[in-house]
Amino acid sequence: MIILAIAAILMIVNSLTFIMYYKEHERELRQPELRVIKPARAGEVMNYFLPGMMDQPDINYAFLVEKKNGRHKSTIPELNGGMTMVYFRHTGWDALSAAIAIQQDIAQCGYERVRIFSLSVGDHAARELEWYLGSVELENIAINPCSSEPVLNALCQWLVMYVVPIVRLLDYALGWLSIAPVISPGHKKYSLWLITDQATQLGCWREKFWIDSTLGVILSSRDEFLDNGAIKQHFGEDVPYVMIDAKHADTRGHAEEYRKAVQEFLHNSRFK
Repeated sequence: MIILAIAAILMIVNSLTFIMYYKEHERELRQPELRVIKPARAGEVMNYFLPGMMDQPDINYAFLVEKKNGRHKSTIPELNGGMTMVYFRHTGWDALSAAIAIQQDIAQCGYERVRIFSLSVGDHAARELEWYLGSVELENIAINPCSSEPVLNALCQWLVMYVVPIVRLLDYALGWLSIAPVISPGHKKYSLWLITDQATQLGCWREKFWIDSTLGVILSSRDEFLDNGAIKQHFGEDVPYVMIDAKHADTRGHAEEYRKAVQEFLHNSRFK
């Protein structure tokens, strides 16, 4: 009984200290890490690459960016300028914090022309940026955009509504353990807190979509998570679309198709 009582006290302390610390430092803990892999020269566009839930921008965008002889370069001539990869943190993520971090980087570096590549849930941050950047020239290419709950299919909407809140309670119960990178669905490990944060964002409904700077949207005909019809409804008829015969955000298995779609949109870019 004594051992059980001590264990219970430790679990409560672990949970409460984590919750108190997190609430005090929430914005800081949810800011992504920005890694410049190719600097932008004066007057050049800076390209930011926002990943999806698996937080693998280097893999997600390998169809556009390759590394040779220690240097990163574009796989297509239409993709010009500098390159910055955006990585989420194990301590959490939300779209607004990601947008603010990118906005601050743009202001600090003095970029005047910016292009955002957003994939899946990362597009939620891209929608925020279209509203926040103001006078900065902006272009955005959305890949399988998972911008908010209405674009999810019926099963995923149910999961976001009923399952994700339960997992969030588990996060709180685990306390500091919830931000430990222990989940490994692929080559990289993730924290339960990060995954829950992203899933929670999908339930954030926005009545208004900012799409004025969107060059185009890439969709997958066999998307397991999104409703392509709902995406078209929210982005509207004026935004160009390319449909690829692939599963959700499979930029590795269908690299050439995604590459051609991006090239098609970049032909209409103002950043020549």
